Amino acid sequence: MHWMLAKDEKATLAERVKLLYWNATTGVVITLAAFFGVCIMQLDNAPNYLVAIYMFLMGLICAVRLVDARRKLASDYDFSQTPDQDFATFSAGVLATGLVWASFSVTFMQHASLIELSFNAIILAALTGGALSVLGAVQKLVFSYTSLLLVPYCVAGFFVDIENFAIISMLGLGYWLVSIKASFINSQFIQNTLEIADQNTKLLSQLTQEKTSLSESNKALSEARSSLHAYTHQLEQKVQERTDDIMRLSNLDSLTNLYNRKVLQYKIEQALAYRIGIDKHTKASILFIDLNGFKEINDQMGHYEGDQVLQNIAERLNAIRQAFTPHITLGRWGGDEFVMLAMHRSEDNVSSLVEMIQHDISKPLMVAGVSLSVECSIGVSCYPDHAQSVNKLIQYADMAMYENKRAIKNTDPIFREHLLHKHERQRFIKIGLNQAIEKRELHLAYQPIVDTQNSATCGIEALLRWQHADELISPAEFIPVAEKSELIVKIGLWVLKRACEESLQLCKQNKLYLSVNISAMQLKQADFIDDVRKVLAQTQFPAQSLQLEITESLILEEKDTVAEVISTLRQTGIRIAIDDFGTGYSSLKQLQDVPFDAIKIDRSFIINMTEKDIAILTAADFIARQLNAATIVEGVESIEQLNSLRSLGFKQYQGYYFARPMPADALPAWFETQLNLPKTANEKVDV
Repeated sequence: MHWMLAKDEKATLAERVKLLYWNATTGVVITLAAFFGVCIMQLDNAPNYLVAIYMFLMGLICAVRLVDARRKLASDYDFSQTPDQDFATFSAGVLATGLVWASFSVTFMQHASLIELSFNAIILAALTGGALSVLGAVQKLVFSYTSLLLVPYCVAGFFVDIENFAIISMLGLGYWLVSIKASFINSQFIQNTLEIADQNTKLLSQLTQEKTSLSESNKALSEARSSLHAYTHQLEQKVQERTDDIMRLSNLDSLTNLYNRKVLQYKIEQALAYRIGIDKHTKASILFIDLNGFKEINDQMGHYEGDQVLQNIAERLNAIRQAFTPHITLGRWGGDEFVMLAMHRSEDNVSSLVEMIQHDISKPLMVAGVSLSVECSIGVSCYPDHAQSVNKLIQYADMAMYENKRAIKNTDPIFREHLLHKHERQRFIKIGLNQAIEKRELHLAYQPIVDTQNSATCGIEALLRWQHADELISPAEFIPVAEKSELIVKIGLWVLKRACEESLQLCKQNKLYLSVNISAMQLKQADFIDDVRKVLAQTQFPAQSLQLEITESLILEEKDTVAEVISTLRQTGIRIAIDDFGTGYSSLKQLQDVPFDAIKIDRSFIINMTEKDIAILTAADFIARQLNAATIVEGVESIEQLNSLRSLGFKQYQGYYFARPMPADALPAWFETQLNLPKTANEKVDV
């Protein structure tokens, strides 16, 4: 029956079918009652079996329609699944009912009276009217059903031989036409209603979906807001952690967690301003603390272990700080240096604090399974006695610390005025040394080295002199200043080259060797060996006539580096001498590991010539002989010293007794006038 629906009606087919079934039960019952009533009226005029057949057919059709409607009106039936099939089933039942009415009306018309025919017409007209509402959902179904009810009956009425029934037939056809017109209007109304209902349903569904979507969006938004809040909270925590890290990294030393240098200066300034502002009688001292021998710990054990030492010392110093908080401010100045600000009322309090620090730091500590005992040097400057500037106070405490470190044993740690003069003197020397070479203020003096066994001079040592303006500055004063900076590298190279140039002819003529002192910093330069080779090549000085002197202390500090460099130099023919022998406490093992050609015994062992000194001299000479090295005694200034040394078996000497250092141009004259040296200890020596 799908052909009965227009294209625009298909959209609401399910709703139409549902509406048809909702009205079907009442319509079917009324139709069945009306049909049985009409059939009963025909029992007196028509064959009863025929009436019974029609009643059975109509009853069967109506029963099937009622069962179908009952099933499909159940709550769980979905008309939207198969609307075409449901409509076809309903339409088949309606049309079957109409066909039975049409057939019955025409078949029994000949047996009916005018009253019966009129009654039948009224019944059919009533059913037609009822169909307008019951079947109004589908206009074409109304047209088909009402046409089956009225048209056959009215058309057949024109052929019935009963007076005036033709008028009833005409009225019936008119009523049918009016009904068709009414059904069209009704169908349009229902269609519009269903379309509006469908739109409302769609709108409601859309609204529900949008509401659901909005609810989901709100839920998602709420979850996002919660997530955003949690993320923001986490971000704030991370920002705070990063800020704390930045503050820690910018304010604290990463290794010891003490104040770094920049923050320490600021904290000291704040502490001074605050404490002095509260109590005018309060004094303050800066303690500059430096660990002794820390470089050796780093070199021998490694930097990781060195860091552990620094951390341990920092913890001990921090414990002292906490014990005196808020009177102490502490920080790491750099390397193995710490600075402490202490508030006090007298120097006695500072002295007690210095002793406490030295005692706590010197306690044994375990590093990598090794027990270490670390000593420290401390310098103290006082506010406001020494200075009011924080930078000056730290500078003066640093001066006092270095003065204390250079002393044989710890001395007064308090800064004294003479240290400032000493510092200014060193600054004056350093500034002058920067331009000493360019201004040609440096020159060399040479001191002969004599061999009494052969009664001859065997070598000369080049000694640096500095004539600065009208002052002849002692090497003992300017060499340490140069060694603290890289100036010694530049000056040392200049000395080597100038000495080779000035003594070349003299050494060749007299078969002498030239001895030149080499500093620790020179020896550590990566290009030192190349520099020496260049000097020899440029001056044409024979490598076999050059002797380089290194201090015994340098062997102790840089044994591995020194051994490698010395071995390379000796392969070129250069001689190596260990200077200041006996002052560095080197072991036989260390001397054995470093190849050398001579040892020069320091003059401190022959000044008084005690039994201990004699024992050391004899042992040194024995060691040298065992290692096939020569022994040179420095600082011989008297005949008594010479005779004592010769009685001990020494043969080579250097000192004022034989000759003072002299310029290069004075050496030839000295060689011409020198007398043969005596070969016996009791013979008087004269030069």
